[in-house]
Amino acid sequence: MAERWNVDHLTEAWAARGLSRRDLMRLLAAGAGASALMTLIATPTLEAARQATPAAGGGQVSMLWTKPTTLHPLFSTAGFEQQVERLMFGALIKMTDQLEQVPDLAETVEVSPDATVYTFTLREGLTFNDGTPLTTQDVIFTIERAVDSRAGAYWRGRLIGIAGAEAYGSQQAETITGLEAVDERTLRITLAAPDSAFLPNIGNFSGLGILPAHILRDVAPDQLRTHSFALNPTVTAGAFQFVRYETDQFLELARNPTYVGSPAIIERLFLRILLPDVALAELESGGLDLMSVAFDDMERLETIPSLTVVSVPSPSMDSISVNLDRPYFQDKRIRQAMMYALDRETIVAQLY
Repeated sequence: MAERWNVDHLTEAWAARGLSRRDLMRLLAAGAGASALMTLIATPTLEAARQATPAAGGGQVSMLWTKPTTLHPLFSTAGFEQQVERLMFGALIKMTDQLEQVPDLAETVEVSPDATVYTFTLREGLTFNDGTPLTTQDVIFTIERAVDSRAGAYWRGRLIGIAGAEAYGSQQAETITGLEAVDERTLRITLAAPDSAFLPNIGNFSGLGILPAHILRDVAPDQLRTHSFALNPTVTAGAFQFVRYETDQFLELARNPTYVGSPAIIERLFLRILLPDVALAELESGGLDLMSVAFDDMERLETIPSLTVVSVPSPSMDSISVNLDRPYFQDKRIRQAMMYALDRETIVAQLY
């Protein structure tokens, strides 16, 4: 009969196989949807995990619910895209599973008493996976593209509080006055007004991944979204690096040997794009290591000795957004009709 664990048990088991708790939670978020309680299935047993010694090499196979439309940190808005993207793109700071901001690409961050000036010091010897040094100029480039109105990045609204970002983003200024590269490792960011959400914004689970300026500087802002880099991000600075994306089949990531943080013990991650019923069959046959499942499947899966069922609280929320790039959604009447058609009482009563 299957074991019943909580998330701490699952973390312990996957740590023995080389995946950190933070990376595990990212993968769970990538495929677990947005329910108040995630139900997850894993294949290792706790005792075997406890006896295992982490060793370099090996791989993990998880699932994605649907194919990614982008892996670009400025444009990925779906949860599963963001969490996979964060495995590849390093951010200045990152958020732990305890919701604390800790260093990632930045070694330290100092905040002025009035919370308007943030000074980041990058780690020494920081490089992208192609060996090119990652400096404050890459961070400035990333923020410049993020706030540029021509790029259409959702990050614009989250960074517009930087002094001078509005003028630069609307092509009224040549630089962002609130960005100062003190040297190659030290960046000073000045906000137009105090903002207690600034650090959580750039360092949460969908935090701002730093782009390689030497690869993308010559790409026009309005071409970034459709540039080949968006689904083929081969130059990054995170714990994992992109290997390949087989359209509608799987994503393959590999350990980044140049990552400045603690190296990933797992050598490769395979994220297979599967329908839920196909994924269940693959899980039972050993083709998957980890996936999230519907509550209706729990009772049957708990009877399978080789599987472990885990239920954990989810920090995510459900929402419905409309794609305003679609001509019909640009008609206000269509959006209003959709809102009128929602049966909110049934949603609350039956889903939550």
